[in-house]
Amino acid sequence: MRRAILVSIASLLLGLPLSLAVVSGLCALAGMTGTERLHSVMVAGPVLWTVQWFVALWIATPAKAAPSSAKQPSR
Repeated sequence: MRRAILVSIASLLLGLPLSLAVVSGLCALAGMTGTERLHSVMVAGPVLWTVQWFVALWIATPAKAAPSSAKQPSR
């Protein structure tokens, strides 16, 4: 649980500004300006951040081990 909280805080403090900057840079490369660029950043930035956040949580969560009481079939 502690790891998930730390990943969430790091994602919020680092991931959100970086995702907004990446989307803004891509819009600039595409030649978008003004309101069109602002709207694209406002929509795509948080979407990119949400995907990044869930991926980070998925990676940070340990895999569940198989139950130790499960018996292997004997031959």
